[in-house]
Amino acid sequence: MAKTESNHQKGHIPIWTHVVSWAIMIIMTAVAFLAVGMKLMPASIVIPFILFLCVIQVFAQIYIFMHLNTKSQAFQMLFMGSGLMFATVFAVGLWLMAWTYTP
Repeated sequence: MAKTESNHQKGHIPIWTHVVSWAIMIIMTAVAFLAVGMKLMPASIVIPFILFLCVIQVFAQIYIFMHLNTKSQAFQMLFMGSGLMFATVFAVGLWLMAWTYTP
């Protein structure tokens, strides 16, 4: 009897990777809530800290949960990167227009 191919494809990510990533993101969210709720840091530090945690979570979710860590995802990454670039330019433009607006 020939050896059959298992359900796991080559390059398939094991389920524990998703579970561990999910747990780390929950912990990071809890840390952000505790930093704000318990007033462990001043506001001038807590805002950049939360933004830093947010950036880490966004990249982790894109990389792991959207399966961009597998091969042959260059086309999807091209569109996501260009969308991020346009969104950044748009947000900075709006910020500059609001900052320099004088009635």
